[in-house]
Amino acid sequence: MKLTILFILLFSFVPSSETHSKPKDRISGPFPDDDFMALLNPLGPSYNIVHLDQMNLTKGKANFEPWASSYWPIHRGILAYRYPDKADYNSKAFIDNYRAFHAVPSENYIVENKIDRMSPSEKYDLLVGDRSWTLTRAMWKKGYDDYQEKGVVAGWTGICHGWSAIAQRDVLPPKHGVVMRDATNSFNITFFESDIKGLISYLWAESPPETKQAGHRCYKFPIERDTMLRPIDVSCLDTNPMTWHLSITNRLGHYGKGFVMDSSVGAEVWNYPITAYDYSYFSARTFEPVHSLKSALVPIAELSNDRFASVRNEKTKFVVGVIMDVFHPSLIEPTTSPLTANVYQTHTFIYDLELDENYDVIGGEWYSEDQPDFIWTFADDLKARTREDLQDFGVWDGNGPLPANIAQSAVSASQRGKVMATIVDKLHSKSLE
Repeated sequence: MKLTILFILLFSFVPSSETHSKPKDRISGPFPDDDFMALLNPLGPSYNIVHLDQMNLTKGKANFEPWASSYWPIHRGILAYRYPDKADYNSKAFIDNYRAFHAVPSENYIVENKIDRMSPSEKYDLLVGDRSWTLTRAMWKKGYDDYQEKGVVAGWTGICHGWSAIAQRDVLPPKHGVVMRDATNSFNITFFESDIKGLISYLWAESPPETKQAGHRCYKFPIERDTMLRPIDVSCLDTNPMTWHLSITNRLGHYGKGFVMDSSVGAEVWNYPITAYDYSYFSARTFEPVHSLKSALVPIAELSNDRFASVRNEKTKFVVGVIMDVFHPSLIEPTTSPLTANVYQTHTFIYDLELDENYDVIGGEWYSEDQPDFIWTFADDLKARTREDLQDFGVWDGNGPLPANIAQSAVSASQRGKVMATIVDKLHSKSLE
């Protein structure tokens, strides 16, 4: 696989003979907001490529395996998607799904004793005693507002940022469904594993703590490129290879701590929690794969017709090529069945790293079109919370009817389009018992 990619690269990435002035805002090193230390503080990282190689960090994986989930697309109503009922409103057009959902009122499921077949948000509304279906209406409003403004709801939009945020932390996925008694003590409500995953993902999407991020989002589509094949708009230069390489080798490889990447280089955002990586070297002079770091080191003085000569860091003494496979869980459809083991997706990133005279990484350039846009995570001690969760609700073991004080606060949170961690975390903990 890697040999094939490099063979293609050899014939498509023809060095340019043009000369360029060195634009100060397009240097190959990271921009101020593209700092890998944002993800590594207070960890002690290594900048040195030789040190990283000696520590056998050419491959690594997270100490905790991220789990797969749906991204709960907005055009299907997010958590209002009635997947347990095998919903037939699975159109790519939001308005078709919106109309199909509202053709069958939520109350019908109660009358027909089909509560298990309701959507996750409907079950949550029923659990808190909210027959106005406030959270469910908030789910559809997100898409409807977008539809009213733009006439379309993009199929890629959803809550992948919530799923990837919680999945990359040391939090176990739900193991089984949970039966809860509603606040009015009238109904037993079954929350399937996918329901719980969806509610956790939504909690982290809508009520997250402060993020630690390197790089920035590109809003351009299509991306206009210069003769070096770099985006002309500097906001689309994405995470620099230096930031990427030092983040993944140090944070994931050395410390086993996960983080999230936006894998889309353009305006779309596809967040994924990274599971593992594996890389090898190639010569930036010949594009041929090599079997050691020593063989991959090319003195910058010997890199003739370097396409990126005009933007190289002035302190660059060596350039080394890297081809890396990055693994993360694939997106899956929600299901009422017990969830199976993860299926993984692979991204292959090809880039070079610029090294100074001490072999410290000081910059780099992307060769592959596939590359991470921005990367991010949270501090280990932070949790997703709403302002309603800050109250003292006393002791609730999750058994018996949902306490009235929690239910009342939950409706208040639903009016702001949020779910309470007090409820969602209890559902999660009971699914692990």
